[in-house]
Amino acid sequence: MSIIKIKPHGEFTDEHLEILKSNLRKETFPQFYTPKEFKTLKFKGTFKVPSSSITRGGPGSSQAVRYNGLNPKADELKQNILEKGWQLYQRPISLRETKDKKYVLMDGRTKDKILEDVKYKNRLANIYEIDDSEEELFSERLNAGEDNPPAGLLLQEDVIGVLMRQIDRGYLDLDSDKILEAVNMTCGQGKFSSKKRDEIRWQVYHQQNNLQNTKLLPKAWSSAADVNVWLETHNYINNSKVLYLPYSSTSAPKALIAAASKAQQNPGKEIRVVIFVRTFMGYALDHFYVNAMLKFKTEWYRFLNEFGQAYFENKSANDIKVKLYGCVPSQIEGVCEDMDHLIIFGKNDQKIDENLFLSNSLDLSEFEMEETL
Repeated sequence: MSIIKIKPHGEFTDEHLEILKSNLRKETFPQFYTPKEFKTLKFKGTFKVPSSSITRGGPGSSQAVRYNGLNPKADELKQNILEKGWQLYQRPISLRETKDKKYVLMDGRTKDKILEDVKYKNRLANIYEIDDSEEELFSERLNAGEDNPPAGLLLQEDVIGVLMRQIDRGYLDLDSDKILEAVNMTCGQGKFSSKKRDEIRWQVYHQQNNLQNTKLLPKAWSSAADVNVWLETHNYINNSKVLYLPYSSTSAPKALIAAASKAQQNPGKEIRVVIFVRTFMGYALDHFYVNAMLKFKTEWYRFLNEFGQAYFENKSANDIKVKLYGCVPSQIEGVCEDMDHLIIFGKNDQKIDENLFLSNSLDLSEFEMEETL
């Protein structure tokens, strides 16, 4: 029987252990049982472990590998286990054996907590030895969902966090190729496209590189909602005359359509579109930021001109109530270090270092426009 009922003060038996062992898919998932990918990994076997032998604290055990702490589906999982039973065909929790023969949780904290709540006396667990330099990466990998799709509870924030700590601790060089290797090692075949992994690589690289060299932490805005909070905090307030519309620098046509819709919904208001950068790629942050803005601005006016020719017979748009207003700063040295003010086209964008444009064959005039009041 591969599913057993969980009762208060119960315990797993030798029979349960043997059923679990027979269900482990070691050959299918060698990354969890051999040093094929994690060179210091040593799988010691699957055992019954007294609950009192598990140290619930320290790296891994507090699930520091998970950005938001416990499994967001913890309540659902608890209800499922208590009502339907414990599955002996799933990979068990993973424990790292310490030098004093104690055990530290590397994954499965949520399941451990469920058993702890009903005062279960022991755990079925895979026991490992692994070097400190690989422990967190392996803990992340256990949550990537490779052997239990569509689980994959690993988040982008989790991967970024563990790689930042790897660099801080000297386990990972500040090298973009090495960082990408670590991303792939962490995610395996379970999570994230190659494009998303590349984004994670560059976000980690830029954060660490800028912290070490400029003491500035570049800001990649995750959503328009975050930008709206920043706008309100810095007194860019929507009122009876003005409405601010944040939009990612990746899509000018979509921003135009969204702005037109806002204008229809808010007659009499000026719609001010402000651009933000969601993800930084490549080595040169300043170059990437400026190019993202220039590309958006070029596409915005190109599509606006095409719409005008197609639908408005080339009539003047001087009275238009939708304006491409400016850019949200991202705390990048030499471009937008001031995190208290928007970069407004034609007003304060001249503070961008002209040498940056010249050194990259960019035209500063393309970044400027008639001042918006």
